[in-house]
Amino acid sequence: MGQTVLKLQGKARLDALGDPAGQRAALLLQCKSRTCRSPAESTDGTYTAAIDLGRASDGGPLPESIWTMRFAVTIGRLQKEAWLPRPEGPAYEALPEPRIIRRGAARPMAVTAFHSDRHGRLNLGIGASRFPLGRDARGSLRQGRLGRATVEVAATAPRLATHAGVQLVYTARGGHEPFAVEAVADVDAAGRITARVLLRAVPPGAWENALRLRDNGFCQDIPATRVQTAPCCRCPRPRRSAADTKVRRMLSLAR
Repeated sequence: MGQTVLKLQGKARLDALGDPAGQRAALLLQCKSRTCRSPAESTDGTYTAAIDLGRASDGGPLPESIWTMRFAVTIGRLQKEAWLPRPEGPAYEALPEPRIIRRGAARPMAVTAFHSDRHGRLNLGIGASRFPLGRDARGSLRQGRLGRATVEVAATAPRLATHAGVQLVYTARGGHEPFAVEAVADVDAAGRITARVLLRAVPPGAWENALRLRDNGFCQDIPATRVQTAPCCRCPRPRRSAADTKVRRMLSLAR
């Protein structure tokens, strides 16, 4: 499996310090006391920094965390750094959806490039901690042609592999052990997911349900909600027919 390279473009220059061609630039990724440096290239003053998410950390993948991003321009012993501002252009998402990114030999992760209004800078989130994956997840109950009820959950997980494994996970209220049911799922190239499970596979009770996604080591549960209701699925106990009740009484008397 290959890895994904994040490309950032921008302009930077130290004025009145000689030939701009002698200036070197790099993108600095920092998390706590750790700093990773990705060189930036330029031919006309517009720099392009390519971050290989699978090798940016000393040849290995960037760990899961929030990484700040700064641009550094160096000439001789002088270095000037600046935070990356809010991106411009219609392609930028104000509330970005995390994307599942391949990172070479490492397991895929949900990655988000987002602007912090509080600090006024652009950050890179590895892992879906700040912006949850699949925020649009919705669950519903559907009645089939033969009277079979189906639990259906739809969500979007950009760049999820079309062959990814999908399960519905049920957790009973009261902290009981959750269980997973393999779903019949459709995943398209845009990461739109539709997962279905027959209701008869779920024991009676009130269950909170989530969508579990698996892809080459990546595993994440996405809570599913229903419009104007709590994120749960109520499964009634099956009704017994009169004939079934009569048979049970005869068997009881025969014992």
